[in-house]
Amino acid sequence: MKLTITNPQKMAHFSTILHHLKQFTDIMVIYFDPDRLYVQGLDGCHCCLFECKLTSQWFDLYDFDAARDQPHIGVNIGIIDKIMSTRCSGHQIELMVEPASDNLGINFVKPIDPTGTDINRYFELPLIDIASDLMEITDSETSVDLTMNTLKFQELMSQMSMFSSEVQFAFGEDNIKVCASGHEGSMRTEIKFGDVQEYAVTEGSELTQGYSLKYINMICNFHKLNTNELRMGFSETRPMHVRYGMDCESYVSFYLAPKMED
Repeated sequence: MKLTITNPQKMAHFSTILHHLKQFTDIMVIYFDPDRLYVQGLDGCHCCLFECKLTSQWFDLYDFDAARDQPHIGVNIGIIDKIMSTRCSGHQIELMVEPASDNLGINFVKPIDPTGTDINRYFELPLIDIASDLMEITDSETSVDLTMNTLKFQELMSQMSMFSSEVQFAFGEDNIKVCASGHEGSMRTEIKFGDVQEYAVTEGSELTQGYSLKYINMICNFHKLNTNELRMGFSETRPMHVRYGMDCESYVSFYLAPKMED
């Protein structure tokens, strides 16, 4: 198996994904098939499920043979993040696993370097033997669908966290109210429809849900994947769904359980 990324923006996105996924887990299982690279996992408290899909078209080179290559590998995401921090501007990213190998190869190379100022780097890290079953994620109807500017939402959640560890959303047909209240005070706001790109709520219904601001801010750390548009879905019986859409139908998604009433 060999994957190559040469596009500067995609290399930055790949580094962002790896850097911030380590907030949720230490060990990551990466699944491969001819059409995609896929990652799925839970945080240690089992409050938030994450998934990442990078299609074969997203890569500049995606060489995977199901009859030859390993269908999944386990890796330490913290070590990969350290490796990614050594990449210099101009280096392309190569990921390689030989059939039946116990190592993942990560190379940072500059194909054309007449000055010789950027030194190529070659890394190997041991694979981890870990049993992991994929959970089936089914599409379902949501009570509320909200799309807004990623950076606006990130700023709002960051400000809310100054007053509480929990944020509460109240969705109605005519308004979206958000509040955080704690011992040191409270912050409340109403999101105007002019500040959102899309808003849909089931006719005649109202929904109020509370969520951990710690996890929402962890999710917002991925904002560089799509600074313009953040898609969210809410319902009474299912987790909050947050999705960063990327090129070539690739995405990173999160499913965050609501806070339970005491």
